[in-house]
Amino acid sequence: MAEQYKTGGDCDAWCTKCKMDLAHTIVAMVAGKPVQVKCNTCHSFHKYRAPQATKTARGSSSRSSSGSAASKPRAASTTRAEKLVIAAADDARRRWNEAMSSAGSGPQRPYDVREVYAEGDVVTHPTFGTGIVLELVSHNRMRTLFANAERVLIMAHGARPPEQV
Repeated sequence: MAEQYKTGGDCDAWCTKCKMDLAHTIVAMVAGKPVQVKCNTCHSFHKYRAPQATKTARGSSSRSSSGSAASKPRAASTTRAEKLVIAAADDARRRWNEAMSSAGSGPQRPYDVREVYAEGDVVTHPTFGTGIVLELVSHNRMRTLFANAERVLIMAHGARPPEQV
């Protein structure tokens, strides 16, 4: 029976950073298949890759059958939707890497809804990870770029808005 995956669920996958088959959380799915996962060990986001143990087990059973065509892996067909999801995730990761490298090795402030932040501040969010403030949307909202997405976060919660002149 095939495994039933769902977004937010767990699966085993090859971690490109740890170089091991590890438990991952599914971040994005297309057509019932995981396309992006987050490693539960190193917390890195990457494309879903089937566990190496599964690949070698399949490969050894197909090699035992006769014929050279069985030993050649079939090219995986990627749908247009899968390619778009992967491209969007890669673009978000690239933008985040560029923003973080331009921010330098300045201090990272833990995110707190009561604090006031400025453009360029690096914040550490308990759910979304490390991000950089791109712009102040209003006196209590900031647009922040994280490794996997852009989010609007609350800041200066409970503070009075500045007086309009």
